[in-house]
Amino acid sequence: MADDGDWCWQIQERYFADATAIVAWYHVSEHVWACTKVLAPESPGEWAHAALDQLRERGEWGLRQWLQAQRGELRRAALRAQTINRCCHQFWDALVLNS
Repeated sequence: MADDGDWCWQIQERYFADATAIVAWYHVSEHVWACTKVLAPESPGEWAHAALDQLRERGEWGLRQWLQAQRGELRRAALRAQTINRCCHQFWDALVLNS
């Protein structure tokens, strides 16, 4: 078990190549929560818990299947995030130009 640092996987690959490698739950959940803030800002807790439940109950492939099923909503959320980022950049540019 390791975090997701490259150095961890290099050690695993070199010394424990036959062992099953898994990422620590803490690090996986950090990544899920980070994604959730962008993909489902209106209900981050609900979305993160649903994603982590899929991972816990069905493993990596279960989470992948669940994400595939969520694809339409995720695309809409990603477009929302792009729009928000564009607005923030425009706002920042306006502040800088007007200061």
